[in-house]
Amino acid sequence: MKRTNPAIQLKSATGAMLLRIAPVFLLLGTWSYSCQHPFFWDTVQLASRQAQWYYDQNFHYLLLPDVIDSGHPSGFGMYLALCWKLFGQNLLVSHAAMLPWLGLLLAGLFRLGRIVEQPWGKFLPLLVVLDPVVLGQCSLVSPDVVLVALFIWGLISIFDCRANEKSSSTSPRSKHLHFDIFYKRSTSPKSAELTSESSTETDITLPYTTSPKSAE
Repeated sequence: MKRTNPAIQLKSATGAMLLRIAPVFLLLGTWSYSCQHPFFWDTVQLASRQAQWYYDQNFHYLLLPDVIDSGHPSGFGMYLALCWKLFGQNLLVSHAAMLPWLGLLLAGLFRLGRIVEQPWGKFLPLLVVLDPVVLGQCSLVSPDVVLVALFIWGLISIFDCRANEKSSSTSPRSKHLHFDIFYKRSTSPKSAELTSESSTETDITLPYTTSPKSAE
């Protein structure tokens, strides 16, 4: 039996640990650096103004007024206004409200990297987090982070469903059930009657053969 060098094992374990820790520290470092940054660009509309309206109205109305209604779903504004009601209205609370979604995004990336089952799967979380667009959005109070996190978990659910279907279709029990259903259908009186009727009513001529009627 071939024995692995302990130094090589330690090196590979250290590399695997760094691949897990690096995306977490990168996101947390970006978040802590930008947690006092004000609302920027479209987050002024989708986060600040909409959340401020729900906060001022104390959630008495569901639909936004036309002045600040840009056609986007207003769920993120409601979520942010609820965080302000519970923990206070300031920038730190606004950025802290993004931490659960950042955690959900990281968990989804790690899970997706294991599902891929490719050599580059273990690098997937770090590669995605290093993308400037993703990292820039993670520094903002933005609904785009929520959309990306939910999209990743949507992919995971699709892959899980396909894996379950594949495992169930290849299991011995499912094969036995499929054979059972086919046997019952093929041996039922109704199927035999249909088979006899179709054989008497249809005249099938195979290629390179002579039809029985033409032979007569």
